[in-house]
Order: sequence, then structure tokens, then C-alpha cells
Amino acid sequence: MDRAQIASNIRQMSRIQLLAEVTQRSWRMLSDNEQRKYGVAFQPYTRGTSSQYTYQIELDQGKSHLEAIGVMIQSLVARWQQSTLKMRPTPC
Repeated sequence: MDRAQIASNIRQMSRIQLLAEVTQRSWRMLSDNEQRKYGVAFQPYTRGTSSQYTYQIELDQGKSHLEAIGVMIQSLVARWQQSTLKMRPTPC
């Protein structure tokens, strides 16, 4: 898939669907061990496609779903940063 196709696909997605897609792709990049560790957090977004996730959302619930995905991503980034810092050797 080239950059023009990716940009075209992104323009057709809602913000919620785009975040759900990023979340699903992030899930697929995790190791088996990490998937077991973070499975509960990712579970609502990995049951189907991003389109299926978005389709199930009522119109008046969009903002709360957008916030929930954002909070989940933010907490995972914070966890990953902490685990990365623990693995780095300290300078002498």
C-alpha cells in the first residue's frame, strides 16, 4: 500500500475508527507475552475490525468512546515508558 492509498483511507475514517485501527495495529505488533499482559485493556478494540467497533457506537456516545480510547492509549504509553526506563542502564 502506498502513501497516497494510506492517506485516502485515513480521510475516510472517523477519529474513533482511526484510533481503533491504530489500537488494533498496535495490538498485532505486541509479543505474545505483552498481549497476555495487556489483553484486558485492548479487548474492546480487538474483537472485530475498526469499522465493526465504530458501527456499534451510538451517535451520542462518540465522545465518551473517543475519550476512553485516549485514556487507554495514554496509560499504555506511560507503562511502556516506565518499563523502557527500567531496562536502560544508568550512566556512571
